Amino acid sequence: MSENTDLAIVLPAYRPLIDRLSEYIEALDTQLAPGRIHVPFDGIKDTDPGIRRLEQAGATVSPSCDRQGKGAALSGAFDRLATSYDRLLFLDADESTSVESAANLAEQVGGSTPTLAIGYREPSQHAEGQNRTGHRRVFSSGYRQLAHAVLGIDARDPQCGAKAMDASVWWQLRPTLRNTGFGWDTELLAIAAAAGIPVSEHPVEWVHQPGTTVRLTDPVRMLGQLFTARRRASKTPPRKPLPSSQTPRLRVAGRD
Repeated sequence: MSENTDLAIVLPAYRPLIDRLSEYIEALDTQLAPGRIHVPFDGIKDTDPGIRRLEQAGATVSPSCDRQGKGAALSGAFDRLATSYDRLLFLDADESTSVESAANLAEQVGGSTPTLAIGYREPSQHAEGQNRTGHRRVFSSGYRQLAHAVLGIDARDPQCGAKAMDASVWWQLRPTLRNTGFGWDTELLAIAAAAGIPVSEHPVEWVHQPGTTVRLTDPVRMLGQLFTARRRASKTPPRKPLPSSQTPRLRVAGRD
């Protein structure tokens, strides 16, 4: 097993199943050997015994009594970790992305050219009975189409909870990134495209886990966030031109 001491993994959590998350942390720690596994934990007191359980599994935990939101949790964690680690990887805390897929995604960054690597979900062949619920499938498909129409983003799965990047990429994107909630992923992609950062997509083995926090009213809210992401991306200063072989496939509507 090769060590990944330059890699920090972030698992933003809100009301997770502690035993499942602990097992996921242990598996990530064993198979990837990262420098840090960090859990920004919303909706929990710092005296909760669940925190100790996660720490015993190998993670550091930053608890918050309030629900700060996925985007705020990730941005705060990346701000701290990007000063000490060269590669950053975030995964959903529900263990929906396999450890093997997480390892593959982490390997896509850290090369000579700073880049952003994103996953797209492929339901596990061994979990035929655990596919996403009907309304979530409709939501994901509709959201992908909206992201393309509003932002021109061609990503297969912009909301997939598995993304890796070089720390230097994070610092390039951070000044413009403001989303604190569910739309953080898409705003990240929009800003990356506007900045000219190379983006690659990779399949991840993904298994639906019960207890999704996606609500039927989310599409209306997300539409507004897409237009906000477009506005913020339009204010992103472009980076130095990339060689043609490194031109990012993802793009933002209205930008060259």
